[in-house]
Amino acid sequence: IEKDANANKIIKEDKCQIENCSQCAEDLKTCISCQYGFGFDKNSGKCIKCSDSHCSSCFDDYTYCTLCDYKYGFENKNGVKTGKCKKCSDEFCDNCYNDYTVCNRCISGYGLILNQETSTWKCEKCSDNCNTCSDSKTCTNCKSFYGLSVQPDGSTICELCEQEKCSSCDFNIKNCTGCVLRYFLSKGEDDLFKCNKCGQFCLRCTSENVCTGCEYYFGIHKF
Repeated sequence: IEKDANANKIIKEDKCQIENCSQCAEDLKTCISCQYGFGFDKNSGKCIKCSDSHCSSCFDDYTYCTLCDYKYGFENKNGVKTGKCKKCSDEFCDNCYNDYTVCNRCISGYGLILNQETSTWKCEKCSDNCNTCSDSKTCTNCKSFYGLSVQPDGSTICELCEQEKCSSCDFNIKNCTGCVLRYFLSKGEDDLFKCNKCGQFCLRCTSENVCTGCEYYFGIHKF
């Protein structure tokens, strides 16, 4: 780190004589930067552990937090941060770093609730058979055997794949993108992919005659 010409030379942490100080001045008695999780006491100049138990960073003032722990966000009063951390108010919220009452991202399986296409910053469970969703109306990943389907109202839900032995069918439930064991993808005359059966004793294959993984007690024989 560079300082101006009138500033003391910075000494590395291993030479500092001040407890919990990461960088100190040449006199070894003046701390320039505290360790992570500690902040300055403006009266004593010492580095003291952040006063808020859920604060990750408070470098400039140990009583004022600048970064809260995971799943915690800042308390705000009249639009101004108090420097205190509180647990996200929504139990299904994964990230509320800027305001504990405003969720930015929900935990897996939940999405932000929309009200007339505007986020309410609250979480609710994704639609049926959906693994992840960006909001309550938009699924982004479906469970096995289901595919994404855009509805007339613009929402995206999960519907059962139509093709037999199909394990996934992204954005077109008639078009298979993955097959269960013992089956392989093959394009049909209608240009849609379907699942066809592998050869005898074969678990995984790229075609009926090309096996890449056999059942127990069997091995691949190359001709």
